[in-house]
Amino acid sequence: MLMMTMPIAAYPQDDDGEDDATQHEIDSLLSTITPNTPDSTKARIYYRISAITSSVDTTLYYATRALRYCTEDDTTIMAKANSNIGWAYSMLGNYSAAHKYIRKGIEYFAKSGDSSNISTAYLIIAANYEKQNFSDSALLFLNKALDISIRLKDTTVMSECYTTMGSVTYNKRYYSTAESYLHKALHIDSLSKSYDRMAADYQWLGNIVIQQINDSSQTLQKLMESKNLFKKAIALYDSAGSENPLTVIGKYETYGDISDVFIKLAIATNDSRYADSCLTYFKTGEKFFLQNGLQSMYLDACRAYTQYLIFKQKYGEAEKYLLSIEQYFDNETSEILLREHYTLLRMVYIKLGDWHKAYNSLEKEYKYSTLITNDSSMTAIADFKTEQATMQERMKQESAEKIHAEQQSKMNTIILSLIIGLVLATALVIAIIRVLRIRKKANAELIWRNELLNQQKTEIEAQRDEIEEQKNIITEQWEKVETSNRKILESINYAQRIQTAAIPAQKEIDTIFSEIFIFYRPRNIVSGDFYYAVQCGRYSVMITADCTGHGIPGAFLSMLGISALKEYMTTESDAENPGIVLDRMRSFIKATLNKDPNDTVGDGMDMTVCCVDFESMTLKYAIANQIAVIIRDGEIIRLKGDKMPIGQHVHDDVNFRTLTQQLQHGDMLYMFSDGIQDQIGDYGDDERLRFSSQRLLSTLKTMSALPLPEQMETIDRTITEWQGSYLQMDDMTLVGIKII
Repeated sequence: MLMMTMPIAAYPQDDDGEDDATQHEIDSLLSTITPNTPDSTKARIYYRISAITSSVDTTLYYATRALRYCTEDDTTIMAKANSNIGWAYSMLGNYSAAHKYIRKGIEYFAKSGDSSNISTAYLIIAANYEKQNFSDSALLFLNKALDISIRLKDTTVMSECYTTMGSVTYNKRYYSTAESYLHKALHIDSLSKSYDRMAADYQWLGNIVIQQINDSSQTLQKLMESKNLFKKAIALYDSAGSENPLTVIGKYETYGDISDVFIKLAIATNDSRYADSCLTYFKTGEKFFLQNGLQSMYLDACRAYTQYLIFKQKYGEAEKYLLSIEQYFDNETSEILLREHYTLLRMVYIKLGDWHKAYNSLEKEYKYSTLITNDSSMTAIADFKTEQATMQERMKQESAEKIHAEQQSKMNTIILSLIIGLVLATALVIAIIRVLRIRKKANAELIWRNELLNQQKTEIEAQRDEIEEQKNIITEQWEKVETSNRKILESINYAQRIQTAAIPAQKEIDTIFSEIFIFYRPRNIVSGDFYYAVQCGRYSVMITADCTGHGIPGAFLSMLGISALKEYMTTESDAENPGIVLDRMRSFIKATLNKDPNDTVGDGMDMTVCCVDFESMTLKYAIANQIAVIIRDGEIIRLKGDKMPIGQHVHDDVNFRTLTQQLQHGDMLYMFSDGIQDQIGDYGDDERLRFSSQRLLSTLKTMSALPLPEQMETIDRTITEWQGSYLQMDDMTLVGIKII
């Protein structure tokens, strides 16, 4: 079951557009504004539009305008407008901006004594944290909202708090705790006769019961209990008769849930009547999901239909169906759904006896299992090697059977040839007997020919044995080389996975910088370059670094740098003083690598630290032996820095400087390692030239006005065309940030 936060009446709802009645009301409100309209009145009108619209963009636009016209006395409007802006940013996935405005709204609600809206704001913050997988923070704000709702005796918000707390603890696999919260929500919803909310409570409880099946003796009892809970949910959804989109979606999602329970009952009891019920509920939900573009819910329900086809032994049809639904996979499809999809595909191929395809599905199943960090995925990963060995043994067996069949065919051919030879020999003997005059000569010649044939046969057999022995030696050596190469590549690929995990994910970076692109091209599989982003108080921090060397040595040093940054760049005070952070990094690198203090050349890294305060439009930065620039209105502003690395150096007793640069809206900030400018290219008459920093700055200046995706494409295309047939010389990293 997907987590869905129930709509809160105090905030606008997300939708594709306005209906005619809402648009008419918006036009009517705008028509009342004249040049003489007081600012406070304008603020109230613009806030009203932001509250009634069903468009996220419209909410953001008019709530922002409302703030512009508010006076210090308009406390209520300022509170609600800030909250609406925060809600809009939440819907757009910009959680950092969302929390900023919602917290401002809470401050103004507190001044006006509006505790009810404060609890609503806490609910939105909690939902945002849960979307970012910060479950503990989500529960903290849910408890704050719950305390207020209990004090105000607001049963609607109390129920919402308990339901959401149940969903959060369900996702954390604390099923007993989740069940307790949902029973509290159900009790409140029953007293208020809120049928749609009671239905959602029963739906959650049905899913929890399935997750609590611990052994086979409980299976049938728990499945029947879950089935009854889902039927209660469907009946309550029908009684509510609500046209609220979330309520309607919840109803059809329950059809998918109960279809899954019915096929499990069919498998447990071998009763086809349960399978027929599964098909009925699935078809109803399938039609709704596809008509409304709810791909994730459709894929979640598809598991039940696939198991139905397997139960009916329609394995070919199950294979075609599983392959057909892959058209709905996209970047938003969860790793859990993908893993379960390939698990079912593997089961089907095993039933069809296609072990090669089953093995390929197992590889994909393992890939997605490693991306999921829960108990079931860990079990799947642990069982992977056993399953893999079984399939490999089965494929070897099939290969051996095939070779045996080929050898048998060859043997039959040889036997047939021998029979024909014997027939001919018999005919020859008869002819010899008939020709008595030349019998002795013929016999002598025949003996000589037989001896010659035996000698040739012996020589051929000896040559065959020698060839077979050489073949076995070559095969054994090839297998050793292949095994060694595969182990080395697997180790490097696993090192890449570890390094990738240490670097912040793109989704996390997007919450810190709303306009950013990162060009990152390691020379080898792992990289000596790395980048790091973190939110330190009001500062959004981006760091690029280039470690000594590349490949595995550089990657080891990069992991050391990332580990140190997670300790030294954490607070707002750290972001205020990036030069001090570089000093600490240098001390850490020198102490860790334990170099000779008299050695002036050693391992280390070059680094740029940029800390952006978007409120004051100020950049605090420090640079260690790298280049960073700002391009403003087509002009290049080169940021100053220190020409010394982080590590052993002749001037390592000199502190790194913290520098300040005032920013303007529209500025493009670029940070990069030296991998691009050092790249060799083929430039006419076979002349080898470096790309150079001057050519790179010219390229950045030319493309700085383009949208960020086009900038990313431009730098990628330019360096690829320059490189031509030459190998990549070094790791390449370039980060572009647009100041908005």
